[in-house]
Amino acid sequence: MNEHLTFHESFDSTRATADDNETHPNLTQGQIEAVVSLLLGRSLSVNNTYGFDSRTFLELADVVLSTRAQVLAATRRGAAVEELTAARPFVLHRFRQPTFLAACADQLNRTRERFGSGLFRLSAWSEINEDTRARNQLAEFLLHIDRGAVSTIPDWLVETHPALGPRLEALLRLNSFFALPGSDRDARVPRISEQGYVEHLLEVADDETRFHAIAAEHQCPVPLADTVLSSIRERVAEAGTAGVRRAWIHDVVGATERDDPALFAWQQLQEFQDTIYNAVMADSAFSQFDYMSSTPRTDARDELKHVNALAVGIIRDRIRRDQAVPESAQRAGDRMSGLLSAASVLPHVPRQSLSALFRAYWELQADEDRLPAWQASTRQLNEILNAPARNDNRLRTAWADHLRLLTEMLPDVVDADDEELCIATYDGNGFAQEVRLGQFSAAEIDRSFSSGEHLAKDFLRDLARSA
Repeated sequence: MNEHLTFHESFDSTRATADDNETHPNLTQGQIEAVVSLLLGRSLSVNNTYGFDSRTFLELADVVLSTRAQVLAATRRGAAVEELTAARPFVLHRFRQPTFLAACADQLNRTRERFGSGLFRLSAWSEINEDTRARNQLAEFLLHIDRGAVSTIPDWLVETHPALGPRLEALLRLNSFFALPGSDRDARVPRISEQGYVEHLLEVADDETRFHAIAAEHQCPVPLADTVLSSIRERVAEAGTAGVRRAWIHDVVGATERDDPALFAWQQLQEFQDTIYNAVMADSAFSQFDYMSSTPRTDARDELKHVNALAVGIIRDRIRRDQAVPESAQRAGDRMSGLLSAASVLPHVPRQSLSALFRAYWELQADEDRLPAWQASTRQLNEILNAPARNDNRLRTAWADHLRLLTEMLPDVVDADDEELCIATYDGNGFAQEVRLGQFSAAEIDRSFSSGEHLAKDFLRDLARSA
């Protein structure tokens, strides 16, 4: 596989926890977005925080690795086995930790008892979030395994938290995958921090006209943008710019009563800060292309979509400052956008289980006839997207050609025309992910669970030539 790393914000289970039922769209979106990225020839860039504590990613990895094992077991051709073994559907980036399990243990040991509001808030392991003893014991177990010792899942975990046993098994299988060459790397210190983005917002807001122009450009109503700004300024007055942090706002929202009239303003600030946080994470994980920024999948309130868009605008403006892009430069209209909808909205799209989707992906990797054509197409598409000088006509032709190739190779998995790629899962009612170059209409966004767009980390590559 050609390595083109992309970062999926939908793995952020703190932002979009999916613990209530098996068919929650928050859970599905991360999984189905992953299928789309892999079919575009990309590897998923994963921080150790999401590799350990994202229920969406852990369950996804479990399916990816189990279907990989199935196809490997059924493959007899040596060259196909080599292709399957060499494929890297996801790549881990560890931040200041020597191994994956050491990083997991470090997160477990960041307890409230030791770190107060700076604790590492557990999502996939939320049952033991406030149980310092359980967190420390699990951390010791992981470090024991990391040192090469053979051990079974702790009895106390099976007896007291039976749902976490399978999650731990998935974590250990994932650790084995990360032992493969090229799948486990050091993360980098992000070039722009959360605080850096907050400081940039305040700098921009000193010029009210400029701030409102950014909001308008990203379809965020000015009064809503002013509400977010007011909340940030209020917090800065209390704790400085370093105090405007994702961990803090999640604590505030969690402690606010559901009927408190102040809650919605806090939720808007939480949405803003979550988007900023994931821009930092994407940078740390060497995202070469982009990441999908979107609101929680079951919350259809337009205000949150607008605040997410405002945050994207501030991120872009800050990156543009570093890149010294001329003010006259305009964004190209071919950026990727995506929607998650009920599958019933797209009844013509074939629905498959997640296992069937990934089995089709791995079978493609093992097919000596289909694989070279797919690799050549993904290579061409990603080279055009990654080129310093964008050729819009060439990009759209390559995009259309690749979508046609996917429908020919995987007719039971994807549906596509020259502009849009659609994949649907079959789990209860089912959900469909649509991806295209360019914007979706307001009507399409309104009937979707969530809307988002891929945010390019290298801003220069996502700009049309300057006037």
